[in-house]
Amino acid sequence: MYSFHGGASHGHFTKVQGSGVGVLIFILGGFLLLVSFVTLIWHFSILAASAFLAASVAMVVFVYKHHTAVRTWVEENNPDGA
Repeated sequence: MYSFHGGASHGHFTKVQGSGVGVLIFILGGFLLLVSFVTLIWHFSILAASAFLAASVAMVVFVYKHHTAVRTWVEENNPDGA
């Protein structure tokens, strides 16, 4: 929608009402995909499934921390918000 309505739509998509449903569907889809992969791997090896699950959770934590660090750095070094 941003490409159709331009900068005026930015406020709408930063609210939960604007993009919350899409984010919820994305998170639910990712969780279901993770469960299906872990279940599939579990049939071959419980240890491998546990390692895959642990690695997936570790990567989620890593990406979240990196995302937070990048946003903090941009806010501190770019006062004009660009």
